[in-house]
Amino acid sequence: LLVRADHVAIAADRDYLPALRAAIAGARERLWCTQFVVDGRPAVDVAGDVRYLCHAVAEAASRGVDVRVLLDDLVPDTSPREMNWAALEFLASRGVVVRAHREPFVRKRLLAARYRTLHAKLVVVDDLAIVGNHNWTPGAFADNHELSLVVRGAGPTELVARRFEALWAHGVPHRAPRPPLWGAR
Repeated sequence: LLVRADHVAIAADRDYLPALRAAIAGARERLWCTQFVVDGRPAVDVAGDVRYLCHAVAEAASRGVDVRVLLDDLVPDTSPREMNWAALEFLASRGVVVRAHREPFVRKRLLAARYRTLHAKLVVVDDLAIVGNHNWTPGAFADNHELSLVVRGAGPTELVARRFEALWAHGVPHRAPRPPLWGAR
């Protein structure tokens, strides 16, 4: 399916992060994103880029933007799941609507995972879509060879938004735990 875009740019390697930051800062109506891995652990995210993005996403929600974040929920006790769980907790505690993707496998294979992996990496901001292979990790931002497309235009952005909504339907709502009562032990 081909649709006409008003603008297409390539965000390769280190060009992705500034493009993403600008898109998030300019969000007016919607900011929807899916990621396989979001790794903002301080020992790994030394430059703070991933944590900056998480704060920017939360700030957009506080401005009244329709913010939705869908992260993969891998098999328990795997590193990406723990990384994503921390991001889900952080975002949910700041009012962002978040879900963990859990789409059951259709095929039954010996030793196969029970859920399909959410490996799509996309961001929809108003009439702009960013689609590619960048995870939100320090390695993706600084070390790896990565490639994403930044597309502006109602046609392609709505196609990406429909894909997001289809993936979102397989998400399990996530709610941050209540903070302990004052003085509770």
